[in-house]
Amino acid sequence: KNKSDGKKTILCCKISPEAAALAETFLIEIKNIDYVYELLKKRDLLPEKYVYEGAQKIGFFKRVKSHFSRRICAPLFWSGMALLFLSYFTFFPVYYIVSGGIMLILSAVALVIN
Repeated sequence: KNKSDGKKTILCCKISPEAAALAETFLIEIKNIDYVYELLKKRDLLPEKYVYEGAQKIGFFKRVKSHFSRRICAPLFWSGMALLFLSYFTFFPVYYIVSGGIMLILSAVALVIN
């Protein structure tokens, strides 16, 4: 809301005709993204260098290694053991055995990588 003249203005990228009609009934002015871009360009407020322009691409192994820390070893191990133990008491033990085995393998991989 603009405090100086009491008019309400909405800045948006796109607007449907129904929303534009509703805003018009409530005396709300709608400005689209082109207006904002021109306003920033006119006042020379657009950035000259973008943030992600010079960012280095992170390799696959570094991303995998960052997700497998020693911190997750114990919870993965105990969750896998619990699922293997609970597989004795369920009607469909294959799901529990497979997921528990995957958790134990991921726990061992996390220990080896770090």
